[in-house]
Amino acid sequence: MNIASEIEKLTSLRDRGDLSPAEFEQAKALVLSGKDPDAQLPPHPIREESEKIRKKAKTQLLGGILASTAAVLSGCSVLLNPSTLKLVIMTLWVIASVFWWISYFKLRTQRGKLGRS
Repeated sequence: MNIASEIEKLTSLRDRGDLSPAEFEQAKALVLSGKDPDAQLPPHPIREESEKIRKKAKTQLLGGILASTAAVLSGCSVLLNPSTLKLVIMTLWVIASVFWWISYFKLRTQRGKLGRS
């Protein structure tokens, strides 16, 4: 590990705004002590938030797929043997599906904006 090149990397990260001055000083101290700075740096807040949103989006995607599947299956049931109760259940599954998909696409948009900031 070349100490000068590591400090140059840290300086460029600080100048771009990827590291706060406190994080820069902490990483610089780690480099000068001979330890690996990447192993000791606290996680970046944007990466942490992006990861949380990604996990939520995965859940919303799964919910959207399952609710859509339930809506289609209940729709088939209504077509095969129509009844008011089955129609109400199908309508509720369709509404649930729409809400799951809206939530999923909102999270994707939010994560995309977070990645560009």
